[in-house]
Amino acid sequence: MRDTAALVLVMLTLPALLMGQGKISASAAGSGGRTLILAVQGDPYFPLAEEIARTENLAIVQRTADALAQKPEFLLWVASPANLSDRVLAEFGRALLASHAAVSTGIITGSSIGQARALLQRAAGARASRAFAVNGVFPTAQVHEGRIREASSNESQTLTVETLVATLRQADYLTFTGHGGAGYLSLAPKTSLTAGDVPALPPLVVSTASCQTFRFAHNRSIALAFADQGAAAYAGFLFSPNEGYLLGEFDGLPFRFTWRDFPIGHAMQVQTRGTLRGFAAFPYYFLLGDPRIALQENPPHRLVADRSDAGVRTLSFADAPPGVVPVRIREGARYRFVEISGIASAGDDDLFYNARLQAANIGADKFLLFKHAGGDFTVRLRDDPPLFRNILVPLRDALDCTLIFLQPNGGAWFSLGTGILVWLMAGWRMWKRRASPGLLPAALLIGLGFAILHGAYAWIRLGHITINEKPVFFSPMSLAGTFVLLAGTAFYYLSMRSQRGRVVAVLFAILPMLSSAVIVGGVMFAINYLAARQFGAGYYNYSLAQMSLLAAAFEAVLFAAAFELSRRLLPSQT
Repeated sequence: MRDTAALVLVMLTLPALLMGQGKISASAAGSGGRTLILAVQGDPYFPLAEEIARTENLAIVQRTADALAQKPEFLLWVASPANLSDRVLAEFGRALLASHAAVSTGIITGSSIGQARALLQRAAGARASRAFAVNGVFPTAQVHEGRIREASSNESQTLTVETLVATLRQADYLTFTGHGGAGYLSLAPKTSLTAGDVPALPPLVVSTASCQTFRFAHNRSIALAFADQGAAAYAGFLFSPNEGYLLGEFDGLPFRFTWRDFPIGHAMQVQTRGTLRGFAAFPYYFLLGDPRIALQENPPHRLVADRSDAGVRTLSFADAPPGVVPVRIREGARYRFVEISGIASAGDDDLFYNARLQAANIGADKFLLFKHAGGDFTVRLRDDPPLFRNILVPLRDALDCTLIFLQPNGGAWFSLGTGILVWLMAGWRMWKRRASPGLLPAALLIGLGFAILHGAYAWIRLGHITINEKPVFFSPMSLAGTFVLLAGTAFYYLSMRSQRGRVVAVLFAILPMLSSAVIVGGVMFAINYLAARQFGAGYYNYSLAQMSLLAAAFEAVLFAAAFELSRRLLPSQT
């Protein structure tokens, strides 16, 4: 068993080493000032920065590092579009990550200095009386027909360019989830809303989860089009996000219940924490507009009790609306673990994305966004997470990903194909009289046992998975794949007389997960390599690959133990 033990040791160690890379700080130091202006003297829009500074009695800082070092709560970055290249924005995101500063930033710009001034002025008119969630066609998220849903009435209509333009004219707050680019939002294949289609707008707040819509170098920038046509704010991604890692996308409307002490800039900070766990190597979800905008005057809930007992702080709230609820907990940043009863829990050092609850520390306070059915809720804060949580939760998330989430997207077929290959190898060994057919019943029983375990796990976890915003479905084909693969590799293991051959059998058993890690990690590495040559650094992390490796390590131990126990219990086949 020496070679098998070595394999298990490597598989358990590698994910831990990978997970230590790119770890993000969970908190920021105390606020060093409420609002600063970032602007460079010589920029054509610098006079606007001076005007804002005089009007609001704010200081102007000319270097990003100096601004972030002061750790303001809000940063107004005033610049002309010509000075907001992709590389400049990427460098700002990397500086933000490196500083460990929780700074809610809004970029103040427009196609002219007058348009930039008007953008900032429109912040006072932002509200959420009419909120709409718009979803373009996205088959992997089970959106096969574009739709527009109005929040208050919950009424929906088909998404077309005409219906979207009409909705934009009357909306106060609108989210868009779907494909996109620098100059357009994709509603369906061959149908897009371009920059030229954006109508005259009310002081609308728009947030998107689309690819590369926050780019100003493009001569028909969709972000600038929204700002120039009258929007109060536009939030979007500089680079392409992985779908499903922005809390509240699809139908959640995450800014809808923001209020004066929890503005949209802070909501974006909480969302950004999620993107850093899901796919992003550094923040590149940006806001065009004032980050101090709030769509409600008052909090959407009532705090009815706040007590501490035995190191646990418990806060009880009442009358919360259904939807994505923002919660600000004064002096809450010192606690590293938060739990909302019946919803979810989150730790400051969590490795993977949580679609139900995200938290960020800004100054001394903790800010939460969570999905709620409405009514009362209770928040519990602890200094540290429960014992073993930092091991068990990542493992659970990894298994959710590999055993359920990835199965309908090719995982089940890969397991089935690998299993068929292993059975061909086993058949060849029986034909050469190197393996006894008498091992078949035991191998088939092992395969059936693991298929039953797989099904039981999926039955228990389905409906509780938090690793992505997309709907998660169970693939019955995955059970067939598990049965064929595990029965075949069990037979191969039992028929082997050498430890090296048994290690090969275990490697075949975890090959689908290893392949997933290699394929996903390889694609991310290639993209990051090309991005680093252009922008100075890659913009994706390796969370999905780490999940597959962690699941592979656990299953290597499980399969090796089950196979070896079966081998020792079976009578000799020699």
